[in-house]
Formats: sequence, C-alpha cells, structure tokens
Amino acid sequence: MDIGEPQRTIVVEPIECPVPADLRPATASRLAAPDLAEPVLGWRLWSLVRGRKGAPRLSSATRAVEWPVGRALGASCGCGLAPAADCTCGIHALRRPEGLFRCLDVDVAPPSPYVVGLVGLWGRVVECERGWRAERAYPLRLYAAAGDGGDRAHDGLPAALAVYGCEVDVVRGGVGDVLAALAPHEAALPPLRSAR
Repeated sequence: MDIGEPQRTIVVEPIECPVPADLRPATASRLAAPDLAEPVLGWRLWSLVRGRKGAPRLSSATRAVEWPVGRALGASCGCGLAPAADCTCGIHALRRPEGLFRCLDVDVAPPSPYVVGLVGLWGRVVECERGWRAERAYPLRLYAAAGDGGDRAHDGLPAALAVYGCEVDVVRGGVGDVLAALAPHEAALPPLRSAR
C-alpha cells in the first residue's frame, strides 16, 4: 500500500487500549512520554480468510497475515524496528478511505468477500503523506462488502466478525456504495492532536 513519503515518527500510547476490555490481556506495556494519548485512526482494507475453526477472520489484503482476535496485531521487519522511517514496514492505514482501492492498484473492488474498516494505530507510528505505518493496530469498526448481487451469504458476517469486539455492518453494492457508507464516519474522525 503506497501511503507516500514519511513525514515524521511519533509515539502513540493510548490512555485506553483500543482492544475491547473483554478481549485484551490483563497487562499492557506503556511507553514513556508519548506524543499522543489516543490511537491514530486510519482506514484499511482486509480480505476474509477462514480461521483455524473455519470462522471468518480478517487478513491483510496484501500479505498473508491473519489479524488476531483480542490482541493487537504487531508489526515486524528484518530492519529490526518496525516501523522504521527509512523502510516501508509497519501496519499501513490511510487518512481517507477512497484511496484504499487505488493503493492495491485496482480500479474496482478486490474479489469478494472483502472488508473495509477503521483501525486504531499506536506504538511507534510513522506519519506519511497519505496515511501512517504503525507498530500496533486493532480494528475499531468494520464494513463487510457484499457485492451487487442478491447473494445472502454475507448476512452472517456481522455475527462472525463480532469476535473482534467492534461494530460490523454489511454494505451491499459496489465500491461507490462502500465508500458512501464510510463517508459519515470519515467526517466524524477527530484531527490528529499532539499530547505535548
């Protein structure tokens, strides 16, 4: 996902962990003197895969990485420090959802089923021109795209993806319909504020 050139690296340590309380481990590490005290919010595109027990799970749209339930996804890289300003590593998210499909070099939606959503990013975060690369992330709201047809196979997705502890909606239609469903939530995003 091309999110542009790095602008700055910040430390984000939310006062309240974005992972739902009933899903997260009892202990959480804290970084000293963060630049932000709430997660950075961005947009992601996931594909759906079958988890170990056959239930749908989120997976990166560009890599074979299943997003865990109840704990943050952590970035890793051979460079040793993910995300590093001089590398492309980290968990990517965009500022605006309409760039999600362009970043995958597709003019139309990826094959169904796919999920678009809002993600919380924290830890080391590299701010880039069109988004961020983060050390840790967790989904906060999901929109499962059901395509244009009358296929009802996606109707069970909200319940299946509820294990992530966030709201899940099914959006019927094409890319335009999905982006239209995201617009009210995009407008409600708070601006990035520094804790200092």
